[in-house]
Amino acid sequence: MIDQERDLPEFIGLIYDAAVEPSRWSLFLDRLCDMAPGAKSVMMLHDANTRSIRQSTTARWEEDWTTSYTDYYVKLNKWTEAFAYFDIGHATTVDEIVPPEVTLKSEFYGDWLRPQHLITGVTVSIFKENLRYMNFSVLSDAVDSDVQAQNTALLQSLSPHLRRAGQINRQMSGLNFVSNAIEQAFDQVDRGVVLLHADGSSFYCNARAQQYLNLHDGLLIHRNGRVGCHNPDLEEKLLRAIFLAGETARGTGDSAGAIMAVPRRVGPRPWSLMISPIPSSALDFGHAEGAVALFIVDPNQKPVISVSSLREILGLTPSEARVAIALAEGRSPEEIAKEQGNTILTVRTHLRNAMSKAGISRLPELVSLVLRFGNDG
Repeated sequence: MIDQERDLPEFIGLIYDAAVEPSRWSLFLDRLCDMAPGAKSVMMLHDANTRSIRQSTTARWEEDWTTSYTDYYVKLNKWTEAFAYFDIGHATTVDEIVPPEVTLKSEFYGDWLRPQHLITGVTVSIFKENLRYMNFSVLSDAVDSDVQAQNTALLQSLSPHLRRAGQINRQMSGLNFVSNAIEQAFDQVDRGVVLLHADGSSFYCNARAQQYLNLHDGLLIHRNGRVGCHNPDLEEKLLRAIFLAGETARGTGDSAGAIMAVPRRVGPRPWSLMISPIPSSALDFGHAEGAVALFIVDPNQKPVISVSSLREILGLTPSEARVAIALAEGRSPEEIAKEQGNTILTVRTHLRNAMSKAGISRLPELVSLVLRFGNDG
């Protein structure tokens, strides 16, 4: 069984390892299964509109059962639609979302849950958009109410870190980190990235971050190497967030970092900053105590929208994603057809398919959704 006080630092470390290298989510999920005997865990992107799965990672599940769920039982899952309306970041038991008597009468329970000796569980949503949501869930046989309360409390403590990890995954989408290649990797990111010690001193800036800091437009680097703000109160807030995130990176704290806006002296819109802990195990950068990553986004710049991110999040084909991005960049369907060498009928078909997969019915909604993912990274 899991002891929250003893095991929480380990869980937080596993989360931030996976934040930088998504293939490590399976290690975190496997550790979550220790919540209860015979438990199984899953990280899954559900689409309640179509009752389908966009993305999933599982632990201690036999492949035949996950395949049957994706192919059929997801459409019978009594929890799917209810989860889509539940608050992001709030850990709870599945029994509080769907009454057990409803679950027990369902084909989903009789043919899929019961044969696996599963009846209850705990869950938390870390992302939700248009009835599409990402959940972390641990399912098990019946457990003592005190144990279930402890499991829910643990998941609630991990919730802000899981949400931050999702943001880091999007910030670093498409990067492959290998030994001695961190600078090349971070220079691929379309926003500023600064790696810091817990005292706020930097030991790495990518090219975009250096460009932003050299502007001295609300953000700056002091002579001692510390990142700061022209506003003293905001600088104090920033350094406090960095310090707390640094403790988490070392395994001695539980802060998920922070998100804050820093006004500019020239630009019309403030800088958007995200401060996140990065344990030493997540990246090979030779700092045993880990680091703090500071992501700097300039909202005045046109967002760079990734085809791969739209494919992953919305389930679009490459052609659908390219057409949706071109539309969001202000081009008409006729212009898109000409630029991409397609017929107008093909472009409209791609747009119609993209809207269907996104669960929307109007082109302005598709533009808004694509731009939102562009700003999220």
